[in-house]
Amino acid sequence: METLNNNYKINIKPSENTEKYDGCVCHNIKEQMENIMINNHNKLILAFEGVLYQDDTIQIGLKSALESPICKFALFFGNRISEEVELNYIIECPNGLTCNSGEYNGKIGIKSQIQSIAQFTISGFYYQSPIINITYKSSSIKNKIAFSLPLTVNAFLVQEPLEPNIFMQYWNTIGNTTEKKSIVQMKQNNTIDLPTILGGMRFICLDVKPEQIVACSSFPSFQNIYVLLRIEINIASNKACIYVRAQDPSLAKVIHNLLCYEIAA
Repeated sequence: METLNNNYKINIKPSENTEKYDGCVCHNIKEQMENIMINNHNKLILAFEGVLYQDDTIQIGLKSALESPICKFALFFGNRISEEVELNYIIECPNGLTCNSGEYNGKIGIKSQIQSIAQFTISGFYYQSPIINITYKSSSIKNKIAFSLPLTVNAFLVQEPLEPNIFMQYWNTIGNTTEKKSIVQMKQNNTIDLPTILGGMRFICLDVKPEQIVACSSFPSFQNIYVLLRIEINIASNKACIYVRAQDPSLAKVIHNLLCYEIAA
């Protein structure tokens, strides 16, 4: 286990990048574990439950409860060694997201587990995930790590279907002034997995065809703003053209960035 480095005494905060979703930001984490965390991050954005991190000393897991505009994270910290572990964490949120009880100081007993609840409230459309900074130590080790929590804006969406004529009415009313559009090379098998991915992002697929998917969702926390998607698929080239429209241009951009992160190779 690496000892605590002076470079990690300052808490890591989410970036202000609005052009793309940064994914899982990791600091002071061994390369093998970092690769696992990055690969799992896109799954946890859709599932909101699973293992976040583990090493020889601790294991960290997550289970969430979503009810827009609030999301509760139950964070589980397991002690894997034969002595007490002192634990401290603090969660840094991006603009547009706040965390109540986003700090913890305590001890984990030998070979035991504690649970800590972090409650998040959305007040704006944020672009990057919150970052948890964790310090843990025993008599023999001291370490500080930081990584992104899989809490993105789509967690606060509510699946609400629209009749096809209403969808087209909204699509045309919103128009292309707020539209975000990209052509992406898709990951392998994403043509098959797209409806599942969209469901995990809390969208309802209204029309699913090999060459096109139409989906929608709503944001009840913000006067029932709708988000509308159209994805045109070229099966031969495994490319997709993504169109996102929303009554708020910031929301369209955030969802566009997340969708590109999930499906682009």
